Amino acid sequence: MRYILLLIGIMTISLCILLRNVKESFTVKKKVVFLFSGNARTFPFSKDTHKRSHEILESYNRYVFTESFKKKYDYEIYITCDHLDLEDTLRYFSENHIKNIHLLDDDYYLTTKDTNTNTKNIEYYLNKYNEKDWSHYLKHEGSIHQHYKILDCYQMAKKDNNIHNSDYIVRMRMDIEMTRDLEEIIGMIEKTPGVEIVIHYDWFALGKPSIMEWYCTGLEHNYGNYNYNVPVPDTLPVMNDYGRDDIQRWTYSAERQLFEMLYDYCVQRKLDINQTIRSEQLCTIKR
Repeated sequence: MRYILLLIGIMTISLCILLRNVKESFTVKKKVVFLFSGNARTFPFSKDTHKRSHEILESYNRYVFTESFKKKYDYEIYITCDHLDLEDTLRYFSENHIKNIHLLDDDYYLTTKDTNTNTKNIEYYLNKYNEKDWSHYLKHEGSIHQHYKILDCYQMAKKDNNIHNSDYIVRMRMDIEMTRDLEEIIGMIEKTPGVEIVIHYDWFALGKPSIMEWYCTGLEHNYGNYNYNVPVPDTLPVMNDYGRDDIQRWTYSAERQLFEMLYDYCVQRKLDINQTIRSEQLCTIKR
């Protein structure tokens, strides 16, 4: 009798393991699309090996591409930047996950299939920007370069039909060291009703596809033209002073343009700005 009970116990455990494995194999993983954009600078795989940041690489291992994350999520990576070491980049991220890279210095694409993303040349956006009367405001041409790279990276993913099939889109500067776990950040959206995007200033953003499309395609809409046009509450989720203390300096700065653009997204959809946008300390810049 004892052996029969032992056999039943072993069979029960085996059946539970089998059912768990079957359940895991049929569980649809959520999909995350990563958009790395900017200048390589201290990126762990910069061509300039002396500038590579070991701290950034370690933060990827510890907080982003963890074994837990890889098990729970499908993910794809796109990169738009000036230059980087392709071999080292592919070795770390793996060719299975890197879907395309655009190196602007050489106009090089990793994937040689149709790369026409219908993104206009950057000169088009710069010319429009420079047509303004700048006699009363500080010009921030770097903001156009920054958001051009974001747009280009986004359009590569859109070209592959990987944007609207995703659950979350992550936009990351290439010189940031993460200090919070990516799964924790995703949880901020999943566990808090109304939150669509979690940001750390204009360095990092993780959000749902709709608001991230707005974030990434600003140059095709009103980014660079906001001038305190959007009605906002007295308290804001980020940049609460809104640059009002020095309008000449801040009106057209990269970060203020981005934030007013995100506030515009909320206002047009009648969403609560402070509920929809969550600001957190998530990373640091490594110079």
